[in-house]
Amino acid sequence: LYTALPNDARDELLHRELGDASGADDGHWYDDDDNDVLLSGLGQAAPGTEGELFSGAGAEGTFFDLANSVLKRSVHRSSPKGSKLSSLDIPRKRYGDLRTRRNRILQQVISWRLQLPELKRAYLHWKACKTKPDGMDSDADVPISHYDVTLYSFQGIRQEAFPVIPGCSGINEILVSHGAIGATPDSPQVAFTIDFLETYRQLHRVCPRLSLEAVSRALLHLHQRPRKSYLARQLSGAYDAYLDILRSVECDIQVALHRSDIQTQAEYICAPCMYKLENEIPLRPSMLACMDGNNSLKLIDDAFKPGQRRQDGRELRTHRFLEPEEVDRFKDDVANAQAARKAKGRKRSSGHVPDLETPNDDIPWLNMNEMDDGLKEDVNKCVDRWRNAGPEARKKMVELFAVSGIFITLCRHGHVLIMCDMIRSGEL
Repeated sequence: LYTALPNDARDELLHRELGDASGADDGHWYDDDDNDVLLSGLGQAAPGTEGELFSGAGAEGTFFDLANSVLKRSVHRSSPKGSKLSSLDIPRKRYGDLRTRRNRILQQVISWRLQLPELKRAYLHWKACKTKPDGMDSDADVPISHYDVTLYSFQGIRQEAFPVIPGCSGINEILVSHGAIGATPDSPQVAFTIDFLETYRQLHRVCPRLSLEAVSRALLHLHQRPRKSYLARQLSGAYDAYLDILRSVECDIQVALHRSDIQTQAEYICAPCMYKLENEIPLRPSMLACMDGNNSLKLIDDAFKPGQRRQDGRELRTHRFLEPEEVDRFKDDVANAQAARKAKGRKRSSGHVPDLETPNDDIPWLNMNEMDDGLKEDVNKCVDRWRNAGPEARKKMVELFAVSGIFITLCRHGHVLIMCDMIRSGEL
């Protein structure tokens, strides 16, 4: 107790207990044992003054108090027993991340996949009730542990404390139960509201050019915050997780309605085009569709650029996208059809001798040496501008890319019927 007294209180205590030194020989008896305890306790330096023994300024004591207050500043992230959440009372030393970007993305994909069933269940509960999850009682006397994250939405950007729910296996399950999704699968510091993610999904449907980078900048401008270059990546992680939850819910709905097979799903892509009624009069053509390619999505072949392709075991659970294995079944159809056409033409030509006196002025072909200068110039322009009519050296440019684009097929109502990658080919 004496060691905790400051210097001013120590001086006052010594003056009161020991008195003046001149009264020590007045013939009275004093209890020296009590004085020994007092002097031994006061023999130690007062708190915060340890540095005065070996420093002229005494700043070590101030530094000690400052460092001690920082270390004792706790981050309350506790959880009930049996949960995966952990509590951090003292900040730990951070070490450099030795993983590559490929490994980090792979670990994130695996972690999100393991959490998907719990996230789907929490999302359905929030969607149906939009109330406080089970296990929360705001009027309870027992203090509830919280998890603090920075929450982004169109309404504002704020620091939100989410109460820990007993029985939840992860932090994102708690966030989804409150209508938010974290930017990372484990220990997220940033979260986005589900209403914000759904609003962006609907905006992106009608305006595909609205990117995550654009909406993240607009969100910061809306709330007058400085630009954060990493916010788009954080939004991308939360948005991908949200889409996975929606796809999982949609699969459960299709199974419940007995529409999980591909044939049944194809009939409901566009009801006016593909759903047939009983005794319906057949139309010719039965439906109108269009197909086009896009050369923006390219993947360079490993033979031309050294490196390792990033592992991605995710599969798009939809019949609209054709995997390369399904497309490869038709890889020889064009060559076989051309060979059959040539063989059929040779067979016809061998049994028929054309009449040389028959006029052939209407045949639209000429040799190069039979053209005038103006016609030769027009042909050269056509060769330069029309890719399929270009020289073979330019056509071989597509060999640089393993995937040179994407093919997509739409019905007349704008619904996507089917799509696939352009693998080692261009727009045919």
